Amino acid sequence: MTRIVRWLIRGGLLALLALAYFDLPPLLVIGPRTRVYLIDVSASARKTTGSESFTPDDALRLATHDLATLKPDDLVALVAFASKPSILVPLTPVSRASFNVRLEGVDGSSTDLSAALDTARALAGEGEIVLFSDGRATTGRVPVERIRVPVHVFPLGPLGGVDASIAALDAPASAAPGSSVQVRVTVESTGPWQGELVAGAERRRLEFSGAGRQDAVFTLAAPAEVQFRLAGPPDLCPENDSSPLVVLAESEAPRVLVVSPPRPDLASASEADVVILQGVRADAFSRADLDRLARLVREEGVGLVMTGGSSAFALGGWNGTPVEDLLPFWPFPDERSAVVIALDRSGSMNEPAPGRSRPRIEEAASAILRALQAMHDDDEAALVTFAESAHLRCPLVSGRERSK
Repeated sequence: MTRIVRWLIRGGLLALLALAYFDLPPLLVIGPRTRVYLIDVSASARKTTGSESFTPDDALRLATHDLATLKPDDLVALVAFASKPSILVPLTPVSRASFNVRLEGVDGSSTDLSAALDTARALAGEGEIVLFSDGRATTGRVPVERIRVPVHVFPLGPLGGVDASIAALDAPASAAPGSSVQVRVTVESTGPWQGELVAGAERRRLEFSGAGRQDAVFTLAAPAEVQFRLAGPPDLCPENDSSPLVVLAESEAPRVLVVSPPRPDLASASEADVVILQGVRADAFSRADLDRLARLVREEGVGLVMTGGSSAFALGGWNGTPVEDLLPFWPFPDERSAVVIALDRSGSMNEPAPGRSRPRIEEAASAILRALQAMHDDDEAALVTFAESAHLRCPLVSGRERSK
């Protein structure tokens, strides 16, 4: 009997290891199911052809009807998306869920399907996604490999007809003035279609006997600015029948200087069109370097970008520097604040902090010191400690006196 139990335990462990290695879902789902409904409300998804279309409103009605198939303690959410996702109904038990909402207020001029799926994935956890979309993403490839949960897809849009579209342009961003550049244009169609691809005075004949893709090559002289368009029978989505292309002369291509650790250097800033400060603190430069950068931005028209993070704005010490006035907002606002910090000194604070080796009181003291270092000189702070009773350890002092 002992041997049989041992083999059963070993077999179970091997099965769990196999599931983990191949990243397979568990065979038994315990607890409530989570389902996220994701509805495309972009302009292309809303396009109708008479009554032969499945619209976002139809998708909402189908999602509402689907609630009846779930258990009361299952969790559901509703997300609408176009240029960005909008959570209309957060995760809610089916027993309290209501999809009595309007699919409005979302910019439908573009479709960021990738961001929508990321949002739905974050809500779904280990659950599933029900996607209603026409599949026309305008923000590039959708990285479906990172979704890693079941996605059930229902197509939106006209139920019949053919759509021809310009799917891709392949051309260099810049070229030497007067040189010839080749532009490859990829056109795809969902069914039989005949027409022309037009670029200025040039035309290329296209014939599709069914769904597929075709490439057409144009030769342009740099610099070039041209509008490609499809000319032919009306199709389902004219919005994707044209696309602009700009090929800059190499002398016109913007020169970008990225300044970042470990060796940040502004010496060549005068030769750049745009300077990007990425993950670098103000004290990495001399005052003269910052004065020169400010002058280049104000007087020479050099662009300036500062990325976020722990080395940007106030945390990076950029307040009070010549660069501060060039930023879209101040590292510190005009309004000053007075903060009272209350520190627990009871016995439980001597226990190790969760996930740390130091006591909680030491972690709290370190956090307070970091907050004081980041405060503005004109802000004020006071410290109160408490256990059985409270004591004022330090009255309000300004940031200039933070050492107290």
